[in-house]
Amino acid sequence: MKIYSVSLMLLLIFVFAAGCGQTDSNSVPEDLADLENLNVYPSDTPVQGEITFNQTQVFGETDSVKFGLIRGLAVDESGRVIISEISEGRAALHVFESEASYLASLGNYGDGPGEFRSAISPQIHNDLLYILDGSTLKINIYSLQTLSFERSIQLDPREWSHIDELKGTSAYDFHVIDNNRILLAFLKSEGRRDLLYRYMINGSGEIISDKILEQVLAEHFVVPDNGGIVYSPFSSNGLITLTENDQLYTVWTEDILFKQYTMEGDYLSAFYHPFTKSKLSRQEVLNHQDGEIYEAAVRNTGFPDAWPAIHSVVVDNSNNFWVSTITDSDETYEWWVLTTDGDIRTKFQWPRIKRIKSVTDEMIYALETDPATGIQTIVTYDFSIE
Repeated sequence: MKIYSVSLMLLLIFVFAAGCGQTDSNSVPEDLADLENLNVYPSDTPVQGEITFNQTQVFGETDSVKFGLIRGLAVDESGRVIISEISEGRAALHVFESEASYLASLGNYGDGPGEFRSAISPQIHNDLLYILDGSTLKINIYSLQTLSFERSIQLDPREWSHIDELKGTSAYDFHVIDNNRILLAFLKSEGRRDLLYRYMINGSGEIISDKILEQVLAEHFVVPDNGGIVYSPFSSNGLITLTENDQLYTVWTEDILFKQYTMEGDYLSAFYHPFTKSKLSRQEVLNHQDGEIYEAAVRNTGFPDAWPAIHSVVVDNSNNFWVSTITDSDETYEWWVLTTDGDIRTKFQWPRIKRIKSVTDEMIYALETDPATGIQTIVTYDFSIE
């Protein structure tokens, strides 16, 4: 699978949770005290193994194909990489062979069949590639066998006009369950909160379920004079993950807490790991952005006393959670690899500028940006946990 190998080998040391300054094993947030079927891990839970990496491939621009901003990627069973990119007046899905040679481009910027204005969260199911275009309210589907456009699912707001909480919402993200079920998230702003409502739709774009989940996506600063909203990078976020065997988990990034639900939205169980969060000072918050409006919004709204525990979560195709945790380091995240039961397979330090976007059984796919040119690429690293 490799054309070349870079001599950089990152050997990351076997780490124990006790060595990371974790909170006391008996320290459980008060709001979790009554949560049923909760498995609380002690702060000194051992790590099962160590991980090593080796850079292998770079997927990016060619002499004839230039990229805008990379919005997402998907990897099919043969190792082909599909990258969605968008720039001013341009959008495309770029298909690469597993060894990084350029194969084809799918779609184009526009409103016609197979075209799109944005390409959110490319996903693969049964040799079909799905993308959500929130701008035109449709999900485009492409064949990975013929590398051609198949059809669109048009999302018509009239289909959910009878549901009060969905009025004024927009399509935010989605997860393909099977050929006729897609879990769709509707985004709605209420005050300083962005809320997500998740419903199941069918292959015709019709809602076929009651509300499955409601989450807070983010909380923002509020401008005192006019009630305007200013984005807060310090807010916790509501995330959702689906494993390969269709297990549904939610995460509120304030803590390392994973809750499992049925596809109907019924709570099943949860696991929790104590974690010492990085402190957040007023000066750090105020220094994040210049301007009187931002400063007024911060002073008006207040801010948490610590960063969230979690920055992002990626699920690999062996149903492990790859969790980037926020520490005191400005240069790295500490990544945890967890099983669906919450056991810690490994931990490792990883540069923040190498944003892990996808993981398979044998490969990490990271979005990297050249600091001098701003050109983005997808760089792969094979890995081993032993």
